[in-house]
Amino acid sequence: FIDIINKQSGTYYYLPYNDKTSKLRIYDLTKHIRRVFKNKLSKKLMSKEKLKSHKPNIRILGCDGTDSCTTSGNFFNAVGLFLNQRPMATNIFDFYDLIHRFNGEGNQKEVKRIKESFNYRAALQDYKRAYDRSTSKLTLDLINLAQHFVFGKSLDIILSRSFIKSYRNYISNLSEFHNDFQELTLLFKTLSFAARIYEDGATLTAVTDSYRKSANGYSKAWRQIMPSLRRDNLYLQAMLINRIKGSRIDNALLTNPSLSWWWNGFPILFTVLT
Repeated sequence: FIDIINKQSGTYYYLPYNDKTSKLRIYDLTKHIRRVFKNKLSKKLMSKEKLKSHKPNIRILGCDGTDSCTTSGNFFNAVGLFLNQRPMATNIFDFYDLIHRFNGEGNQKEVKRIKESFNYRAALQDYKRAYDRSTSKLTLDLINLAQHFVFGKSLDIILSRSFIKSYRNYISNLSEFHNDFQELTLLFKTLSFAARIYEDGATLTAVTDSYRKSANGYSKAWRQIMPSLRRDNLYLQAMLINRIKGSRIDNALLTNPSLSWWWNGFPILFTVLT
């Protein structure tokens, strides 16, 4: 997780969503970029490669370029937004999202329209298959989840490349297990919501029983895993503040900086997982 952030931080960026940023449009961001580029970066960058007033003879993406052009209408259709048309639910997630949106707005006319126009039976089969795949994936996660422990291990073992690699893989598997359960929960929440509205008792009973079993398995595993992770984290922190072991750790980090994951990356991931 930390490695991914470090790699993507050079090119990926996002603004926090709040009252102010929710009012921004892409045009506002474009104007800001152009203003910053012109006022602050132009002297540094323009000396190397100036903006060209004419189109160079190279590949340029976009409708004003040389390829990869699509109309705005095609784009909005592809992402399910139809200009000058009222939104339609094409799958159960869309149905759940639109019903909650219009209920929140107090627009019961649109709620009624969505309910009457949505083809629940047609959407049900695909969504049930997705739900079943998610259930199977979570079961497989649990089967393959072999616990690892730091507590009680010697510093030589903890500082070895093989051990940190195996433990990081374990944490990665734990994260995947956690994320897969969140995905299953979302599928269950949306599917059971639609089943209640359309009075589909058979589907509601089946997915409720299935989800209850998955949730019980997840909760049981998590109750066993979290105390050991907490113990491992405390064990590592105690080593760091120990005068003799702390000195050895500092020396090891000089030759292998990736070992800092034990004291920087792992505590963050532990906090996220808890």
